[in-house]
Order: sequence, then C-alpha cells, then structure tokens
Amino acid sequence: MRIRSLLACVAAVLVLAAAGEVRVFSSSVETGESEESVSSEYNGPDIEIGFNAQYLLDFLRAISQDQVAFELKDQKSAGEMRPAGDGIVDQYRYVVMPMRI
Repeated sequence: MRIRSLLACVAAVLVLAAAGEVRVFSSSVETGESEESVSSEYNGPDIEIGFNAQYLLDFLRAISQDQVAFELKDQKSAGEMRPAGDGIVDQYRYVVMPMRI
C-alpha cells in the first residue's frame, strides 16, 4: 500500500533492486523527494531501472494480492509483473517497458 501511495503522486519512479530489498525513489515539484523500501526475495545483481509510475500503478490497482512477482533482465529490457503469494486468484501478466530518468 505504501508503494501505491508513492506512485499516485509522480510521473516516473526509479526502482533499485538489491539482495533482499527493493527501493522505489520518486521526485516531484509538488511533493518533493520520496523513497520507499520493501523486502524482497531478489538475489541477483543490483539493478537500477526507471518506469512510468502510472503504468506500475495500473497493474497494482488491477490485482487483489499484496505480493507481486517482478521479473527484470536489465535496465533496457521490459519487466514482467504478476500477482504472487498464497491463494492467487488472478492469472494476470503485465509487461512494462523501462524509461530513462
């Protein structure tokens, strides 16, 4: 829910995935700078990638689960988001393209 609130206020976000943690950074003239951190099961190399915040928010609003699987290859490739966790009802797959920030 914290991430959804952050995404609603900005046009773009920077996502930093590191071992055990995903951090989301945003900056806006109206709201200033924000950072949210959530624990994750990510164990690959550190990756920093920008996304259109509205596209991520569209996905988060469309699913009912609190957990998300977010698969990333590198900074220039599309990411894939899916509902995750126990009791997955929606078999929903969302592809989002990165953007330069």
